[in-house]
This record gives sequence, structure tokens and C-alpha cells, in this order.
Amino acid sequence: LFNNRLSALPAGIFADLSELRKLYMHNNRLSELPAGIFDVLSELRELTLFSNRLSALPAGIFADLSELRKLYMHDNRLSALPEGIFAGLSELRELYLNNNSLSTFPAGFFSGLSKLQQLGLEGNSLNSTVLHCVEKHLSCQACQCR
Repeated sequence: LFNNRLSALPAGIFADLSELRKLYMHNNRLSELPAGIFDVLSELRELTLFSNRLSALPAGIFADLSELRKLYMHDNRLSALPEGIFAGLSELRELYLNNNSLSTFPAGFFSGLSKLQQLGLEGNSLNSTVLHCVEKHLSCQACQCR
């Protein structure tokens, strides 16, 4: 689905794809995602949502993606993320949130991300206090937070 001009996705679009392991939805015009759109994708390992127009994400959007290892959400318009957005992503190793409009994170934002190895946060509006908190709670191999 990448490199199209998709501006919306219907709910249930992935209903028959429960074995899907990689989903590329980058370089589109998506401004929102329907709640529950990824609910049946329990085998998903890699998800690309970068270079869209996402400004917000529904709470629990990634709740059923327990096998997800790579999540790319850079180059969007995200200004805030819901509390517990990454809860349950215990296998996540790479998370890219670069070049959004994030200025803070909700409490417990990184809890459960014990396998995270790479984190991209540069190009946001994060102050030094937030960055210090990130560095304190994570021991990424390649955290790019500045």
C-alpha cells in the first residue's frame, strides 16, 4: 500500500490477513487510522507508517501487535501520543518517531519496551528534561534523541 495517494483506509481492510508479517503504508496521505485497524494482525513484525499526515493515533491502536519488531512513524504530524500506546509491544526493537511535533510523552510511555535497540526522536520539540528521562529509562544501542 505504500507510495500511493491513500487518504483513508476502511475499517476491516486487513480482516482476512491474519498471517501478514510486513505491512508497508508509508508515503501516502493518511491523516488518521481507524480504531482497531490492526487488531487481526497478531503476526505482524514490521509496520511502516512514515511520511503520511498522521496527527493523532487512536488509543490501543497497536495493542494486538505483540510480535511487532519494527515500527516506523517518522515524518508525520504527531503532536501527542495516547497513554499506553506501546503497551504490549514487548518484542519491539526499533521505533522511529523522528520529525513529528512531539513535545512530551505520557507517563509510562516506554514501560515494557525492554528489547528496544534503536529509537529515533530527533526533529521533535522535546526539551532536555524529556530527553534526559528517555535516556534514563532506556538503554538503547542507538538512541537518536537530539
